[in-house]
Amino acid sequence: MFKGSIGFHFALSVLNHYSIPDVLDLTGDATRAFSNFDFKRVWINDNLEYRNVLVVLAALVSRYDIQIGTAVAVPYVRNPIDLASGIASLSELRPGSRINLGLGAGSGSLTGQKIELSDRLEVVEEMARFLRLLLDGNEANIKDYPSLSSYFHFKPNSFRLRFSPKAEVDLQYGFSGLGTKTISMIARLFDGTIIQTRLLAIPEMEEMTVKLEETRARERINKKLGKVLMLNASVSRNAEQALDGGKRFVSQIVSSSSSELLKRRGILPIEYESLKEKFSRNEGLASAAELTSDSLVKKVIVAGTPNEVIEKISALFKFAENFDYDEVMIGPPLGPNPAEVIDIWGREILPSVL
Repeated sequence: MFKGSIGFHFALSVLNHYSIPDVLDLTGDATRAFSNFDFKRVWINDNLEYRNVLVVLAALVSRYDIQIGTAVAVPYVRNPIDLASGIASLSELRPGSRINLGLGAGSGSLTGQKIELSDRLEVVEEMARFLRLLLDGNEANIKDYPSLSSYFHFKPNSFRLRFSPKAEVDLQYGFSGLGTKTISMIARLFDGTIIQTRLLAIPEMEEMTVKLEETRARERINKKLGKVLMLNASVSRNAEQALDGGKRFVSQIVSSSSSELLKRRGILPIEYESLKEKFSRNEGLASAAELTSDSLVKKVIVAGTPNEVIEKISALFKFAENFDYDEVMIGPPLGPNPAEVIDIWGREILPSVL
């Protein structure tokens, strides 16, 4: 049986019709529904044109005694000094707690249509090193960060925070690929990783996890690698609505993914070319979701009624147990009605898998 904690992810780009007060109310629902299942953390994502991730996290910790995380913060829209000071400021609202600062290069279908995502791996790596220095109370010399310096046009030779964080900050990288360079970067520079289940089969996640642990051992890093499984699912007691509830998220993921990965999942160009065109014109998630088929949703995420998804979800929890994951995050797209989703997970799914 999985012994780790449970997290819940509100993807603000997917749940765009929910205000910050709505998210706070839903968090209250989750704390009650998951009270018997070691529910510890709420995660918020980061996208341009949607609600600000740091503002929402501040509102959450001001109301609830809960841990928080970003899944993920995007370096291209958060310069390292601003992000470090924002996270350190959040820590003053929950001193002595722990903040999971998830980083990622950003969605090609959303952020990538608004900003040039150049030197993705270099930018993320430099951001991780820069943030670690600042959050640990050290000074960062700009000459050591050529990609960030060029991108943000820094003028001083160095930066440091003028105050100290009041909580521990773990750096985690959110990814869903097998790239050797990415795995090396995670093992060397990050406290942990967030592996998303969308478009991945369990054998691939097993392979990624083993590679991460082996690389960490070769780097002679004794600190245990933190591991979070983001379980991407859309559930509802109405099967049709469960599929509809996944279409915004699935359209974004498919449009950001390589044709090679989509081909491995049996997804043909005819199923996604029109979606990619929508995002290339910056027409948004709602427009792309209208063109997303039910069959495409089923190929990308877990989706359906509780009875339809319980076997797949149980297998994912078993994977998390076998590979010593610290947390399973109930991740986007959640479903058409987040209040119903919370009730389903609390009453039907978690009692069946834990």
